[in-house]
Amino acid sequence: MILLLQTLSPLHIGCNDSYSALTDYIYAADRRKVVLISAEKLEAALQSRSQPPVDLVESFINEVRNAEFKLRNFLQSNNISVDEVAVGELNTQGKIRGEIHRFIYSAAGPFIPASSVKGAMRTALAYAYLSQHAPGTLQSVIQKHPRGNWKELEKKTFLDPHRDPLKNIAISDS
Repeated sequence: MILLLQTLSPLHIGCNDSYSALTDYIYAADRRKVVLISAEKLEAALQSRSQPPVDLVESFINEVRNAEFKLRNFLQSNNISVDEVAVGELNTQGKIRGEIHRFIYSAAGPFIPASSVKGAMRTALAYAYLSQHAPGTLQSVIQKHPRGNWKELEKKTFLDPHRDPLKNIAISDS
């Protein structure tokens, strides 16, 4: 059975990978896109325009250290088009600044891990149960963990792992 999930709030499940505005992308505000830059293509473009080949690469490395560095300006001043070093584009909803943290992904693209889905279901069940049967306990857990560390909530609801209503449910993300 395939289910389609719709989130009610923004969702991000990271993977410890990110894009830096210094070297990895250029924000194209006019097109509301992030243009991803290939390090290999950038290096090749720098080397092809350098005499000797390392001069422009060293210049790039030194300029990246400058707080005012803008990749787009550096490319323009060295006659390198964004398209020449681009590897892809991402659509955006608003202005992008700083680091972009990647969503967890596989070869097929971004996905929500099954463990996250099952964890969300477990938390929803615990919340529903405690709100009906022990509202005082629920409020104390929420006050202790206002940013959502719900492990204590689950422990108070599912005291015995053998009574976990999700123990026999298998959820797959592949």
